[in-house]
Amino acid sequence: SRGNAIKEIGYDSDGSICYWYEWEYDSRGNAIKEIGYDSDGSIRYCEEWEYDIHGNEIKSIDYDDDGNINYWRESEYDNRENLIKYVDYDSDGNRSSWGEGEYDIHGNEIKSIDYDVDGNITYWRESEYDNRGYEIKSVNYNEDGKVTSKSERELNAAGFSVKENDYYMWDTDGEETESLSEYTWEYQ
Repeated sequence: SRGNAIKEIGYDSDGSICYWYEWEYDSRGNAIKEIGYDSDGSIRYCEEWEYDIHGNEIKSIDYDDDGNINYWRESEYDNRENLIKYVDYDSDGNRSSWGEGEYDIHGNEIKSIDYDVDGNITYWRESEYDNRGYEIKSVNYNEDGKVTSKSERELNAAGFSVKENDYYMWDTDGEETESLSEYTWEYQ
């Protein structure tokens, strides 16, 4: 036994089952299938995953409640097991979007870029790390290159966040706004 969940059941306030999920795993403990059920036992969705010999997810498939493929993703990794590219396909097998990741010499992702079907950038993220490999700054950009959000973190000697500032510059309609959320933590 590896301690992997094989079933989760959700109940309403009357104690009746609302939904449940079931999982299957390969011999290495990687989830290879998840099925979600409605309260009547009908399938809500199904997802399947495939892995390389290192345990990296190389393919994920999403099915609708009739068992038809909604979409799937194929992923590629470099020799350090960093995700360097993924490609999403629609139900007809056409590429619908894709993305790439760039890493520093320590394996920290310093840039990720998402593209639409035509190769236009839809989103990207840049990250900075301290000398211990902890992310201390991230900036998200939209397709126009405008900053949509930014997070900055201060860490203690153990690497735990003690302060974080999150800035949001654009709302979901693309209207220019600005807000700041600040979080602080104390540890024993």
